[in-house]
Amino acid sequence: SNKTISTGADAGSVGAGADIYIGKSQNITFGLSDVIKLLDTATCRVKSNELGTDVCTGPILNGYRIGKGNGLTMGLGAINSTFIYTQDEILTLVIPELELIRNQVLTGGSLNARGERKYTPVFSNPDDPDFARKFGSNNDDPIWGALRSSATPLFSESSDFIGESYIFNPTHPYEQDSIRFYNNQIRLWKEAIAKNEREKYASLQKMAASGGSNISIGKAAYTEDFSAQIDETSSSSWEVNTNRSLAGETGFDVDGSGLKRSWSLTLDLKGGKSSSSTTSVVNTFSYTLQDGDDGDLISVDIVDPKSGNGHVFKLVAGRTSCPYEGEERSLFYSPLNDTITATTLLSEGVILQNATAQNDLPVINVQQSSVVNVPAKDQAVFVVELGNASQGRQDRTYSFRVNQASNPYGAIIKIDGLDPNRDFDVPFGTSIQKTLTVERGPVHYDYDNIQLILSSPCDGDIFDTVSISAKFLPTCTGVNLKSPDDRWVLNNSF
Repeated sequence: SNKTISTGADAGSVGAGADIYIGKSQNITFGLSDVIKLLDTATCRVKSNELGTDVCTGPILNGYRIGKGNGLTMGLGAINSTFIYTQDEILTLVIPELELIRNQVLTGGSLNARGERKYTPVFSNPDDPDFARKFGSNNDDPIWGALRSSATPLFSESSDFIGESYIFNPTHPYEQDSIRFYNNQIRLWKEAIAKNEREKYASLQKMAASGGSNISIGKAAYTEDFSAQIDETSSSSWEVNTNRSLAGETGFDVDGSGLKRSWSLTLDLKGGKSSSSTTSVVNTFSYTLQDGDDGDLISVDIVDPKSGNGHVFKLVAGRTSCPYEGEERSLFYSPLNDTITATTLLSEGVILQNATAQNDLPVINVQQSSVVNVPAKDQAVFVVELGNASQGRQDRTYSFRVNQASNPYGAIIKIDGLDPNRDFDVPFGTSIQKTLTVERGPVHYDYDNIQLILSSPCDGDIFDTVSISAKFLPTCTGVNLKSPDDRWVLNNSF
């Protein structure tokens, strides 16, 4: 059957945040197996003493007997789910939700079977600049430097139960550490993004060396269809915890299984081009380059990484708006370090996309930000300057609005006698002056720090602000005499 998956068609679906990640989750089933082999009689005695049961049977032949040991088998189960997420959804929804659940487990106060607290946070310093990354991290995470519990962050060991992050007090030594489980899920999501970033970076380096194609475009649309086949193999590692009964039954001494003195397995799942000569999977891709916004021009490098996952695009120059496309750097991939953990976040990754010129660049000023001693029945008058510093040297339309949260006492604000919350056309390199008036509300006389905002009408991340204050003079009402009554006459003739 054919399946079609596409990026979002909305104007905001641009850049790395709109990259799509497609995958499947799978169950892994474990079971015990009998391993039959010849063992020397000395080994039979040692293993029988260790496990408390006879492991050898039959007569001795040339110093050997038939031995039966425990082995471990595993297989991939049925597919649980297929996921299709954008990078923005992974970063803003999926990972934060996993972190929230992990932190709730860490601080929830759950008890083990002995009635003791299962998890005790050790690190809890909110003043630490890395608090958000350190809190709830694994004890062997490299973020702890020389203080980490072990040097194998992708493999769980008993020494990782206690460390700089938290203390894990399980009911039995083979119990799964839930904090580590959630951190492993977070790591796998970050690793997926890092692989995407690595492929982009490698493709762009390849293009710089051997060339590729480039398209410059404005309002026109360019579409290309092509087919690709996977010709590379990728791998991911994840931890698998066995349950108590399985661990106890195997004694963590399974021949060839690598479980001795360990609480978890680290597995590699590899996928790539099939070696079968009878089947072949071909992916068909179609991409369209278009920017329909007035004044926008883009120049895009295009390269085929030969991975079967589509082309890589790099915006190298241009001017953009709605939204503005700035510089993009890798979040998790670094050519100097290929170890990804739940705390990995680069402050200065490799450049994956150059910044374009910013078409929308509003500027707002006020000639006098504070007006005082205004008669209560009059208006406070301000001269507001709305400017346009467009890097693309374009005439632009900007949206003006009053931040109502900064006006809790209901001052009445107008521009040129009209509702101030509207759009204004501002030529490039100039500013227009507008008369803004403030009238007092029904009760208060002082209105401090009312925020005025000038922004791009289509990109809420681009704005400029200024604040004004108005103070009115309290007034007294007219005097009404209660006594003496009307027409009262004073006789002072005596």
